[in-house]
Amino acid sequence: MLKLRVLNRIVESGLVAVIRAESADEASRIADACAEGGAAAGAGSVREVVAALECGAEIIKVFPGETLGPAFVRAVTGPLPQAPPMPTGGVSLENVATWIQAGCVAVGVSGNLTSGAKTGDFRSIAERARRFIEEIRRARA
Repeated sequence: MLKLRVLNRIVESGLVAVIRAESADEASRIADACAEGGAAAGAGSVREVVAALECGAEIIKVFPGETLGPAFVRAVTGPLPQAPPMPTGGVSLENVATWIQAGCVAVGVSGNLTSGAKTGDFRSIAERARRFIEEIRRARA
């Protein structure tokens, strides 16, 4: 049941925070800020997508997103609609709607979400998480 709850939370939110930090305390504070903002706490070829599905993957991580692009997602989900993609790498507030409209069930975001941690501005992380989720909801509508 936990697996199902986690998957539902990822798909409902549409945003997965990719957290990198200098310490455990900083990681915890980033995670808390992302959660406050509403965020949920590698395939590069069609062959890798199929392999992930055969191994039981429920969501396919598309990486590097900035290189593959939304066109890759559209091309893969046409013949493989059972492969729910989630890009990471290069997802921003400016392009998140394009990813969602291409068929992604969620997006993974790191620096474009958590950069405020470098200066201790965890409030900005929560705000950016909210903005990402607003853009995702708008794109899904």
